[in-house]
Amino acid sequence: MLLKQFIDFASLPEAPLSLGISIACLMFISAETRSFLQNHQVFGMFKLNVFYQSVLTNELLRKTLRLSPSERAKRTTGEILNMASVDIEKVVGAIPYLQNLWSVPFQITLAMIMLWITLGPATLAGLLIMALFVPLNYYSSKHIKKAQIAQMKVKDQRIAISNELLNGVKIVKLYAWEETFEKKITALRNEEVRLLKWVSVAGRMIDAANAAAPFLVALASLTTFVLTSEKYALTPSIAFVSLAIFNQIRQPMRLVGMMINTLTQVFIVPYLYTGCMLSRII
Repeated sequence: MLLKQFIDFASLPEAPLSLGISIACLMFISAETRSFLQNHQVFGMFKLNVFYQSVLTNELLRKTLRLSPSERAKRTTGEILNMASVDIEKVVGAIPYLQNLWSVPFQITLAMIMLWITLGPATLAGLLIMALFVPLNYYSSKHIKKAQIAQMKVKDQRIAISNELLNGVKIVKLYAWEETFEKKITALRNEEVRLLKWVSVAGRMIDAANAAAPFLVALASLTTFVLTSEKYALTPSIAFVSLAIFNQIRQPMRLVGMMINTLTQVFIVPYLYTGCMLSRII
């Protein structure tokens, strides 16, 4: 809105200079305030990240030291260390994105309201494009979750066979089973790499699609406005204000793909962590 006021001021030669200076100062204060609040929020969320990582790791290691012999036999040292170093990191890595669960929809809704004020019914074309991305993100996250569950199962199998090999290395050498174990571990590792690659490629494709969404929304809305609006012309004020609003949508739309990838991992990891924390102790 301040940008619209500034463009209107620039198009009126008789407008007082003090008005332009006031609008420019308000734009500067608004941008600096937004930058300060965003960085303060990021700093606070990453402080929570470090705190919860320390708490979860400490509780996990304290629990494993008190496991009963039967429960300890079910879990290898490698599994526990993998849970402490990798799985917990995935969980706490999602903490900075938790506040985006409400802020991203709020930002997009606010931007759509401002677009409606600027472009009118032509905004519906952009809303239609955004609606098409909802099932895309839903089904892609569903398939990514399935692939991640399969990858974790393969990883557990690989770790179990590797531990079996290390614990019984003398017997393996005695009966010359090295090649057999090598083939099994290599096959599991290749399958794990294939699933990891699939998840990574799918995640990057979602990121690319969500990054292109603001451009497609802008193209659809402005094209519809030009073709259907007989009462209003596409003036520089409308064009620049609309592009500024579309640029505000870019960051929330980019975060959608990142949230899907991160939160999908979070929904899987707690099963392993909770299973260990609920185990019987001495």
